[in-house]
Amino acid sequence: MPEVRKRVLYCSYLLTVVAATGRIIGVIYFFSSERMPYHLAWIGMSFQEIKDFNPNLALWMGGSVNTVGTFMVGFGTLAMGIVLGA
Repeated sequence: MPEVRKRVLYCSYLLTVVAATGRIIGVIYFFSSERMPYHLAWIGMSFQEIKDFNPNLALWMGGSVNTVGTFMVGFGTLAMGIVLGA
């Protein structure tokens, strides 16, 4: 039985790290006014080129990154609540 408690404690620490990291990244995503450099590198265009190509696409990109940031903050908060409340 003590081995199970060790595993639960280890998993709690791991979930705390994941939740804290998710919250930090979520705040960065939520408050970023520029798109992340690795997103633009994957697309292969600068943000200005995307705006010139399709302004609605640039607006959608901004909204989707902020939405992902909101989700990550919420998930981190939920996970932290599970660790502290369980």
